[in-house]
Amino acid sequence: MKYSIPVTALFVSALVSCGTSVPQPESSDLKSEVLPQATASYGGYTIYIENTASISIKQTIKNQGASQLQLVIAMAEEKTLDPRNWPLGFGDGKTGDAANFGLYKMNWYMIRLAMRDMWPNDTFVRSLDYDDYNKLWPGTSQTIAQRINTDHAMATRILQAAMAKWSTAEPKADPLDPRKGTANNFWAGHRCGQTGLEGRSCTDRSYNNEIGYYYKGVMAINGYINASQARRDTLWSTNIRYGANLFPI
Repeated sequence: MKYSIPVTALFVSALVSCGTSVPQPESSDLKSEVLPQATASYGGYTIYIENTASISIKQTIKNQGASQLQLVIAMAEEKTLDPRNWPLGFGDGKTGDAANFGLYKMNWYMIRLAMRDMWPNDTFVRSLDYDDYNKLWPGTSQTIAQRINTDHAMATRILQAAMAKWSTAEPKADPLDPRKGTANNFWAGHRCGQTGLEGRSCTDRSYNNEIGYYYKGVMAINGYINASQARRDTLWSTNIRYGANLFPI
């Protein structure tokens, strides 16, 4: 998964403080976009506050039983919540199992495995391979990728299936090998795909500085919202989007 959020050098110094060294984004990771409406500091992260999120998309996923945390996952990915606005375009610039789809920017590997749990007896779904997202969704003129990108209710059900399939507990690094950690963990998979689900970092950063960094960033956004009754009360009914200074991979 990748992030496309407005980050400038002014905010880069506010990275996570979790007892270990967390790498700062490289200059190539940063986006020269319009600055957020406001910022705050929470949990060692810079929180971005913007009037950019689609209220209709918020309501659509709420009607599917999306939790606040699930909305936070979407807000961490794209400030409008709409995959059509991703700067890198289709698949978020990735292919194969690493390609990202839907407002939660899930990787295709987790999507197709989660869909097998949703439709366990569907031979079409069970046959989907690493590059089959361009196949037509049965009975429609849309590809599977297009369907997930535009049907936010379906994308929400897939996310919920994934969070039921894999543990959502905090991912922990292996004390004996910093590049390894908790396997079969939703957060590890959401950040690092199949590699993360196997309990390994997918970059040259350690497990804690890659997967733990992402997890703690999402929790910081959620914690910032929970710290104010007013923020909780207006979260679903306004276009406010809360993001964080998470760098892409």
